[in-house]
Amino acid sequence: MSNCRKISLTVSIFQNLWSNAFFIVFPVNNLRLKVDRASIAIEDLASKGPLKPEGLRGLNEDGYAEYLKGEDVTVTDGLKMMPPQVGTRQAKDDTHYRTGWLINEEMTNKMLEHSMEMKKLIHKSSVE
Repeated sequence: MSNCRKISLTVSIFQNLWSNAFFIVFPVNNLRLKVDRASIAIEDLASKGPLKPEGLRGLNEDGYAEYLKGEDVTVTDGLKMMPPQVGTRQAKDDTHYRTGWLINEEMTNKMLEHSMEMKKLIHKSSVE
């Protein structure tokens, strides 16, 4: 067998393996990343409450009055879309992206437990 045929055969084998890996490995990795993002979102929801409407994200609650005096449409619409307050506990969100309204502690603990289970499933040690 000539060198050209050997190289051609090697390249075709590599391409076949690569295409199989593409259809098997990449979707699994993408699913792993989606599960990781979902677990992070659950942790944030449990520890800092639901997201504020987009027009209010990043704004301090103390400064709403100034924006309303200036008739800022974004803040006015954001306050109209604000979800109803749930829970009795408050947690401060330093980034001002979340409301800080927390549900009862039992449900928060369940959410955090499920998030940790999800992270254990996708951790690299579970693959080895």
